[in-house]
Amino acid sequence: MRKIIKTEAELDDIREQWRDFTSKVSGFEVFFSHEWIKTWFDYFIKNNKKRSLHIIVEVDESKNEITSIVPLYREKFFYFFTSIRFISDNYSDYLGILTGGMKGFSAAAGAVEDLLVGGSGSPGIIYLKQVPEEQALALKNLLAGKSGGISLKMKESGDCYFISLPKSAGDYLKMFNSKQRYNIIKRVKNAEEKGARFVSFDYNGRPELLSSHIKEFFDLHQKRWNEKGKEGVFRSKKIKEFFSDLFLRLHEAGFLKLSFLKIGDKSIAGQVCFDLNGKREVCLPGFDPAYSSLHPGIVLTFYEIRDSTLKGLREFDFLKGGEGYKKGFLAVKRPNFKLYLFRNKFFFILFRINTFLRNEIFSKIGLLTEF
Repeated sequence: MRKIIKTEAELDDIREQWRDFTSKVSGFEVFFSHEWIKTWFDYFIKNNKKRSLHIIVEVDESKNEITSIVPLYREKFFYFFTSIRFISDNYSDYLGILTGGMKGFSAAAGAVEDLLVGGSGSPGIIYLKQVPEEQALALKNLLAGKSGGISLKMKESGDCYFISLPKSAGDYLKMFNSKQRYNIIKRVKNAEEKGARFVSFDYNGRPELLSSHIKEFFDLHQKRWNEKGKEGVFRSKKIKEFFSDLFLRLHEAGFLKLSFLKIGDKSIAGQVCFDLNGKREVCLPGFDPAYSSLHPGIVLTFYEIRDSTLKGLREFDFLKGGEGYKKGFLAVKRPNFKLYLFRNKFFFILFRINTFLRNEIFSKIGLLTEF
């Protein structure tokens, strides 16, 4: 049975089923969590007249269990036209169809296709961003050659970089050549000689301490980007409030890991990570440029990788972005794709123009207030 979640009440009602389903799915990413989806709804869909929920949920009625989730929302553009997009595609590094098997995937993909051929109320375009390669190709193959006149354009976008972790930090260092290994060890020892230490907190029963450290992390992240003359992610009060609320909810769900590199009582670098399904994902790093001579971001990342091996995690994921330091840690690319589905090229062109105006014009002159 197919359900379309269109209201906040329906999203709240399905929370426990959602959590039960995601706890059993091997491909589950934190970006699919009910906590992430609900928080993004609260800040960027709720009370927004241009946007509305359209989450597709396939349910096995005999067991009353979810078999797949497609987290979508509708958005008006140029006043008269409608697009459908993934919820939180601006802040999520992996998206797609969350499913426990090919049967559920095919059903959910069919539901996405039906949106374009559903007659009155059909969107002009469906834009699916940050889709892993396997799912992107599967969607392309499922839709290829079907009747209905649906066009699909697929482009690589937002690649992520990850390390398959060995059993120990020592084994990890053996993966480097002698020069690379020497440089990492030298930087770590130099920072330690200056008093730097790795600190990871347990916030159980102390939400006020977590809130304080989140603010501290925001400052570190902004210092790094502001020195480069850029705004940084936490450029506005609303975005800070969104991430602060999100991190608190993810902590309560058991996904969040916040750590710092400290000298005395001063934090010189910080990282927000997510631990789930046997891997650690680095959501956002930050450091104080005043301590750049100690390479605090590199040192903290090494500590995080070492901590991951100690906890028996099998993967360390830097998430989106091809920055050079990630490759310096021997991370390899995991490609993601964006897909455009449409019946009339006119809508595709209009949507691309709208995206350009939002990203390249309005956001830079302060007219874009939403994400």
